[in-house]
Amino acid sequence: EYTAAVVDEQRTRKWFGAWMGRSVSEATASTTTTSEGRDGWLWPSKVTSPCGSVVVLGLNPCRPTWIGSSGLYRRSELDALREELARVDEYEGKFVVLATHYPLVNPAGELWSVVDKHHGVDNDADFLRLLEEAPVKPNLVLHGHIHSGFLASVANSATVISNPGAGGYAADPKNSR
Repeated sequence: EYTAAVVDEQRTRKWFGAWMGRSVSEATASTTTTSEGRDGWLWPSKVTSPCGSVVVLGLNPCRPTWIGSSGLYRRSELDALREELARVDEYEGKFVVLATHYPLVNPAGELWSVVDKHHGVDNDADFLRLLEEAPVKPNLVLHGHIHSGFLASVANSATVISNPGAGGYAADPKNSR
């Protein structure tokens, strides 16, 4: 959702709507706080596997910009995620995946916005702080954006951060990717 046309035409919803959770128009009364996104979806989205043991929470920091491709987690999205990750009883014994577009850290575990100011999330430090303070720790933070896959972690955290990469991009350890 880098361009205004993609948002206006709701292309992401067209192709991936079945996996995105609930849209604002589909929402019913719920105890879960959500934030209406620029795209008309509720964020964080929440999808539970059929067996009930895996829960995927999704955030959408993408936004159209004139130059670069940086994202931003809206305060209301972060507040809703904070509330969701406080539900310890609901997540006990479940594998929690947090999916987002932009990387949180680079392969060395450094905050992405420090490494690349034009291709990350402007407030990723706030996002990381939220994850550090949350009672429920995601088992996996899954993201894209960077075409070469990698695994990383954040200091003092058991959370694995994974970028599966894009097809056609082989691992290149010499160049740290």
